[in-house]
Amino acid sequence: MRKIRWSVLFLILQLGFATVNAFAQTKNRIILTGKFENFTGNSLDLYLTNISLGDVNHKIPVINGEFTIPDSLITTAQTGILAFKNTNDYLLISVLLAPKYRISLKADALNTIRFYETFVWSGHGSLINNFYSEMNKNLWDFDESGKTDFDIWFKVTRKTTDSLYHKYSNTYKDVHDPNFSYFQKIIFYDIQFHRLNNLMRRACIMLDHKTPEEVNDYIKANYDQSILKNISDKQFLASADYRRLMSASFWHLFYLVKYDDKVHPDVSRTKYQIYLDKILQVYKDEVRDYVLYKFIHLNLVEAVSSYEEFRERAALTMPILNSFKNKAYNNKLIRSIQNKESKLVRV
Repeated sequence: MRKIRWSVLFLILQLGFATVNAFAQTKNRIILTGKFENFTGNSLDLYLTNISLGDVNHKIPVINGEFTIPDSLITTAQTGILAFKNTNDYLLISVLLAPKYRISLKADALNTIRFYETFVWSGHGSLINNFYSEMNKNLWDFDESGKTDFDIWFKVTRKTTDSLYHKYSNTYKDVHDPNFSYFQKIIFYDIQFHRLNNLMRRACIMLDHKTPEEVNDYIKANYDQSILKNISDKQFLASADYRRLMSASFWHLFYLVKYDDKVHPDVSRTKYQIYLDKILQVYKDEVRDYVLYKFIHLNLVEAVSSYEEFRERAALTMPILNSFKNKAYNNKLIRSIQNKESKLVRV
């Protein structure tokens, strides 16, 4: 059975989306028309990420396997995910959408294998979506079972994905699509941060049996330092794999904290406080807001089950909420924290 990429799943399983009912859509230009054979449901989900306003799930009606996405839902060029459950399979497609696209998507939703073997893009905007789909087929995480050596896997996948990126950049080049270069850059970022996510995970493991200096040298030898030095570049936020690295797996943050702990162990602060301080210290501007919001929401609002732990973490969190430049994050967290406290008090 085909695996589902983590960078796709995390948007759905990790982030907590607001839901917007799209059944009462007014007439608009159609950006995407879909036709899925053997589709058994009456709706599917369109997941969109708006870094400034929050994550939204649009419920899209499906009639006899057919559906449309109107331009009222897509106000700018952006990535999205189409998701639905068909019989026992949960099927996902990453999609690139822009206001003037006129895309057609066809597939057989009989099962997972059949679905991914048969889906076909056509129309204006289809070339970049073919590019996106083909690259996603080749972005898989390292298998930690021990069957494969990481260094060999890393070198082979780096060579393969770099080669495919250059090949598909020419194969699917669309001179008539003004969004092609923008989406091509996002695909490039996905490749780079998918790679970094796996490397940071490996580096965290290596810190258990190598010196911090050795691990740091290993990272420098295997990754583009210009990207690491500019890790807070807000352009990266358009990449699903970057958002996964920074706000779902947190491997970059975990590595920084574990590295510090190996060099200078700190027993005066809780782990939660250490992570908060590291986020504030390392990340900048929009990226800091994004990572801080996701970390607090996960580790204070979602993960805490005892009132005592909640109060301890809330006391550390509340003083830094005003540091958000994006006040939407501030307001959402305050509401979420208040709701969480109300639930825990009733337990």
